[in-house]
Amino acid sequence: MSKNKEIKPDQKTTIKKPSPASAASAMPGDFIVKRPLLWLALAAILVYIVSLSFGYTELDDSIFIRDFQAYN
Repeated sequence: MSKNKEIKPDQKTTIKKPSPASAASAMPGDFIVKRPLLWLALAAILVYIVSLSFGYTELDDSIFIRDFQAYN
């Protein structure tokens, strides 16, 4: 005999789904960040704010236009 229970076709099994209230509630030890998109945007701004003080960089297009003007 097998130890596993066999399910007959006429038997129905039900799976309990967690309610929205219990799914949204957190355990006391869980770490939850409030307003994660705001923190992500703030982190991106802080990282890239330094680049605003850098000078303008000319791309290759301007070199090709000025230096090869006679050729073009």
